Amino acid sequence: MAGHYSVCVAVLVALVGCSDVLAVGFRNEPIPITVEQRVPIARVSFESGETVKAAIDTLSPFTVVSSFVADDQPYPTEGAERTGVLKLFEDQPVCNGTDCKEVTRFIFADHRSYDLRVERVGRDSGVAVRALLGYAVMIRFAVQLRYANDAGTLTFRDELPDTDDELAADCDTSEVLAGNYAPCVAVVRSGLLGGGDASIGDNVRTLPPTRIVVPLCLNPDTFDPKSATPSDVNTSGQGTSAAIYSGIGTSIIGRAAFERLRTRFPSLTETPGTTLHLPAGTVTASTTTIPRLAIVNDRTTDLGPCEELARRRRLLMAPRDGVLADKDQDQDGAAAAELSGGIEFLVVEDDTLLLSGLRTELRPSSADVDVLLAGSALERFDVDLDYPGGRWVFGCSLLHTDTCRVLPACQQSGGAGPSCR
Repeated sequence: MAGHYSVCVAVLVALVGCSDVLAVGFRNEPIPITVEQRVPIARVSFESGETVKAAIDTLSPFTVVSSFVADDQPYPTEGAERTGVLKLFEDQPVCNGTDCKEVTRFIFADHRSYDLRVERVGRDSGVAVRALLGYAVMIRFAVQLRYANDAGTLTFRDELPDTDDELAADCDTSEVLAGNYAPCVAVVRSGLLGGGDASIGDNVRTLPPTRIVVPLCLNPDTFDPKSATPSDVNTSGQGTSAAIYSGIGTSIIGRAAFERLRTRFPSLTETPGTTLHLPAGTVTASTTTIPRLAIVNDRTTDLGPCEELARRRRLLMAPRDGVLADKDQDQDGAAAAELSGGIEFLVVEDDTLLLSGLRTELRPSSADVDVLLAGSALERFDVDLDYPGGRWVFGCSLLHTDTCRVLPACQQSGGAGPSCR
């Protein structure tokens, strides 16, 4: 194994010498990573510096490699922009006795990074990291992210070859209807949002759109397709927008959205006193558990995610029961990725810089983001982030088939995709 990698690494280094090559490595091959407190962690080095832990952070618009040491130490390079070679390693070096060598899996040449303060991310004691890998690393690829308890994989692919309709057609919805697991996926097409001028250190940089925002239904009714009938399924839950944020372990909901949800569901409780470490600083939060949620690909402009979810559930049962409500006639069904069994959230105040800044950046292209979906939700999915295609694909992780269900999109309007009937 070590011999194989030493040859491949030599090839990688040689390729980086070519001026037209910006990213080279083992495409289409899963790269082993670790998962700490539900945060996916890679090991990297920048400009042949020391190997450090990096959070894989879908909310970060750029790469951060920090030289920060401590509050009582000088930090003269804070905010500095640097361009050089970023190396991404496997989760563990290969050792022969005490002689250990890093296994290089990807090299990003002429890669721009920023020297900003990053110490730890996540709740309570947090995860100690020195770098963030975000949009700048992922933008060229269809990125596959897999969680498996304290391990995981990161895969860079040039493209996700199947069309939306082909991905939907791979699902056997009869298994879903019977209450069984089926390897289905929900495709959400929302593109990348946000961007604009950002202050980085003492400089202002214009950033492209980098944010992944998806429609979300919080706490919809339970749904058992084996025993339910279409007339049983009505709109339920609270619709909102969520940004995908892999860089922390526990999902976040803003205070106002949580209070609206608690008004509708008084049994929701919260426990104060949790410390949350973010790249922008530390905040105090409360913990809560939301029983269910669903990521939904809105198909119309007049229905929200909870209405779309209810319609898709009814359309699932319609062929079996021979009943189709008038309001569902000739209507397509939106893709939906549902979680049950309780999802852990942190409640933060709405003036928290992370939330308030994100909302300002996304206006007016998006409704206010109330939720950041992080590891407590993402770990239950197989996540494919097709950056070139502007689409986000969610399937159920094999470790969580008991609390995850996916309904693919379906069509009644005569399109090329799978029929709802």
